[in-house]
Amino acid sequence: MKTYYRLAEFLLSVIVIIGSAASVAAQADKNQYFWGQFWLIWGPQAAMLILLIICRSRPAAIIGSALVLSLYEVGFSVYADATNDVNGLVWLGYFFSFPGAAIGGVIANDRLKAESFPSTGIRVVFKMAVATLIGLTLNQAVICSTVMYCGI
Repeated sequence: MKTYYRLAEFLLSVIVIIGSAASVAAQADKNQYFWGQFWLIWGPQAAMLILLIICRSRPAAIIGSALVLSLYEVGFSVYADATNDVNGLVWLGYFFSFPGAAIGGVIANDRLKAESFPSTGIRVVFKMAVATLIGLTLNQAVICSTVMYCGI
């Protein structure tokens, strides 16, 4: 049975990652700049997920992080569209938030590995999602209070 759950976690992580990339592809302009926009927006998410893979995270941990990063991208896209930023500088806040997500994800991954009794898949998804969200939020708060004016 354990092999079944590992395979299910892996397949679900692949589905979530593909869904994350598909949401970015759906929002990108369908012109000659499509691939540039796609990799510019999804690249930091992909880098974070690659970092988690290098750290040998469970697929459930990757699911939690990918879900938060995808929802963050969609939310930030809605926010960017609602502003009157003609230069596109609002997206700098999006890019500068990823170090916090990476730090939160790596710390949560290390804590999950250190548990003497491994968590179930849904708990790992939840713990990693919360850690990634906390990292994003703290980093965005620092950015909004120092480098950028976020209008909050």
